Amino acid sequence: MSTKTKKQRRIYNAIVDISSINIEAGENYVNWITLTKQKLKERERKLLNIRISQIEHIVASQENITYKVSINFIQSVLNKTLFPFIDTWTGINPKRNKRAINTFRDMFVIGKNWWDTHKNKQIGSGFWVPIFKDIQEQLNSKITDGKKKFIRIIRALFNGTIKYPNTKKQALINCSIIMNDTDIQKYLLTLHKSLTISKWIIADKISNVGSNYIKYKQIGKVILN
Repeated sequence: MSTKTKKQRRIYNAIVDISSINIEAGENYVNWITLTKQKLKERERKLLNIRISQIEHIVASQENITYKVSINFIQSVLNKTLFPFIDTWTGINPKRNKRAINTFRDMFVIGKNWWDTHKNKQIGSGFWVPIFKDIQEQLNSKITDGKKKFIRIIRALFNGTIKYPNTKKQALINCSIIMNDTDIQKYLLTLHKSLTISKWIIADKISNVGSNYIKYKQIGKVILN
């Protein structure tokens, strides 16, 4: 298959530029699949930098201290957790994909949707647990009574919001990350004995409530008060 890209409309203020892509799809879209992975990694790097900048701002605003995430930390999250998972994407599934793929944008949207449905499972243990630990370590090295101040920072992070390009303001820490990642659940339990999130999930299934908002409100009740 040697589908060529058509001229695509430019989206201003996009996280990554895909409108200028002008290469052939290649046999079974091999070129577009490879390029989609590259663009997903570029996009994730930029999103991560935006997220980290907001975390640094929130920490500084809470305790009036300088908190900086190291380049090594960022590279570790990207190269050991996020990028390897992006590389597992093999492209479209002909049995499941019903839409026509006429442009590179069509392929990129498929890859982006795949990644957006999977990355929360990676980002809990691969980013949030390490960032919490990094904040705690830096805090303890700079001030006394670090535990109380750290809880205040955690409270602010859970209450924080973030604005990515071309999106609405949203929660800094996604609710589904907390509910679906056992590593972050275990970590939260070390902060407060009442944060037995796994038990809440079981109880929720039994009661058939099915409301993430209610479960998230329970988490906030302990952390935010």
